[in-house]
Amino acid sequence: MTGNRPAKAAPVSKKTNAKFAALAKNTELLTHLQTPANESKFYDHSAPSTVARRARVRANYEKFCEIVFGETKVEDMYHVDTIVDHTCRFIEGWASMSEGKLEEKIKAGTLHQQKESLAWWIEEFIPTFKTIATYWHTRVSRHIHLVAVQQQLSTARRAKNNLGEVELELFFDRIMQESSGVAVWKQHYLAWVIAFITGARPGSFTVTQGYQRGAVVGGAVSAEARLPTRQESHTLRLKDLEFSRHKDGIACTLTFRFSKGHQDPYRQIYIQSERKMFFPPKKQRLHLDLSLLLFAEAYARGYFIDSLDELLHGTNRYFKTVSEIGEQAVLVAADTEGNHRFAYKFLVHNG
Repeated sequence: MTGNRPAKAAPVSKKTNAKFAALAKNTELLTHLQTPANESKFYDHSAPSTVARRARVRANYEKFCEIVFGETKVEDMYHVDTIVDHTCRFIEGWASMSEGKLEEKIKAGTLHQQKESLAWWIEEFIPTFKTIATYWHTRVSRHIHLVAVQQQLSTARRAKNNLGEVELELFFDRIMQESSGVAVWKQHYLAWVIAFITGARPGSFTVTQGYQRGAVVGGAVSAEARLPTRQESHTLRLKDLEFSRHKDGIACTLTFRFSKGHQDPYRQIYIQSERKMFFPPKKQRLHLDLSLLLFAEAYARGYFIDSLDELLHGTNRYFKTVSEIGEQAVLVAADTEGNHRFAYKFLVHNG
């Protein structure tokens, strides 16, 4: 290297030269590579719910700018000189117009969600936004706090009910008194015990909103592309239960195949793992014996090949099962006649 001029770039290898020669002959790809890479400008690889929320906030913000400021052009709505004041007034106006789910007024946390969603668009529409990003975040957060105090926004939280042994015993005693809908109540009780014993989130063993088969998969998607869908519902299946015979009774190894986390394999925090839990047989408080409850459910569904007498008094360590039935969900909705027909859905109410 002489002076301030860098050394000449090293020549590429023969193998790389051959690849570039092939590229030059691919006219379609070459034409595509010569165009600006605008398709990734608004490429959002977040979860579907996050993408949808950002789209709603953008639409609300631009409508606010049109009504309040008389602006119709995107470059005016997202201008570096006015974006701080525009955002503060939008947040304030939204707080005045909106109603809360728990109380009459919305929570301050909802306004912070609006702020973060809008920030995603601002960063794309204002190339120089990074020069004022810290100031923007500070001012808008400060304004949200001011609005919360002035408008006395809600601080309510949903009531938290801790499920414990006493509650489960009361539930069990009540179910034992029922004469109708028993099959459905058994499903409810089994779901409660699984949640209590394992501490697993409902989405790990039931079908919850967004995790059913056919639901849009989050991660590595964009508005312009056809969104991929979930090929398999996230729920506990009979094949995830492995029963084994022991001296004191029947034990169960339960495998949770779905864990909460980002499922985009191209993200650093990608999570794809399974957890196994072993439940030995219990000698007391059988209404909390998860291995026994799961065994009874599997038997009622015809999962085992051998008879009940062979299952209880045989000598084989592991049990023969029907592979086709193993694909069924453990928790399913039952009709009035006790027939299990549909995957059990755990209703989740988002705050």
